[in-house]
Amino acid sequence: MITETLQSDVVAVLKKELDYPCSIWYSVGQVILEISNDNFEKHMGCIVQQIQHIIDRNFPERDGNLSIIIRNTDKRIENAIKIWKPV
Repeated sequence: MITETLQSDVVAVLKKELDYPCSIWYSVGQVILEISNDNFEKHMGCIVQQIQHIIDRNFPERDGNLSIIIRNTDKRIENAIKIWKPV
């Protein structure tokens, strides 16, 4: 299980480094991003790659897997990804 401190740190880094405007917070063991419908439809692949890169670069020694939920602003579509801890 990921600690609240790590979740809080991940949220802070994503808010600072992610190229796409969005709301970011954590809740119940998951980091949640809410992005505009346009960015959700057009840039999902780039957003996922950027999140993976930011987390791997800033938290290379994390002790657990991160669960990330990316959803559009009207909350009808979401994409769940898991970023595995390094082995």
